[in-house]
Amino acid sequence: MAHYKERRLEPAKSEFLLAVSDGPKCAEAHYNLGLALWYLEEKEEARKHFLEAADLAPGNQVIWDSPVLHPYSEPQKETKKKKETAAEKAPGGFGNRGQLGGGY
Repeated sequence: MAHYKERRLEPAKSEFLLAVSDGPKCAEAHYNLGLALWYLEEKEEARKHFLEAADLAPGNQVIWDSPVLHPYSEPQKETKKKKETAAEKAPGGFGNRGQLGGGY
């Protein structure tokens, strides 16, 4: 996160790639990688990671409300609805984890 916050995007991308490799089911890792890729103008690759993050974290409002995810929101509305329905049935649900950057 330090690289990303200081806008050292190539090193941030490398670190986030490692995070995704170590934690492929970590929504925050995919989201953060997507952010780095987005700002590096690697839009299609960023899209894949944003969508993966959204699929992994249907209740995470930080991810779902992110402006960078909005261009992809139309196809995801169905996915979000289906995932939230499943999450509502599960005890405890995913919940909102707040700021991204940790947990991996």
